[in-house]
Amino acid sequence: MQSHNKVFPEDVVIDLEAGCEGARIKAVESQIEQILLNLANNAKDAMPDGGLLTVSTLKGPSGKSIIIRIGDTGTGMPADVLANIFKPFFTTKSGVYRDWE
Repeated sequence: MQSHNKVFPEDVVIDLEAGCEGARIKAVESQIEQILLNLANNAKDAMPDGGLLTVSTLKGPSGKSIIIRIGDTGTGMPADVLANIFKPFFTTKSGVYRDWE
């Protein structure tokens, strides 16, 4: 993630742990970048007083896949939000259309 200092306040520490350097994946780069940026922005929003954002990679059990882990020390999600996270276009942002309500 480039230029994270323009996106994240100084009290959000970013820890990048590359556990499989040199590994390649078959994916559309812009899609992976968008996914990671969305997750990182959500993490930032969940840490209004700062915290730690960790992004790590490791080889999957078969050795033929890569696992990308993203974690933060944010506030977490209430049960009603957690129950909807895999619904397409789900958001908790105000002023955005919500079709699950």
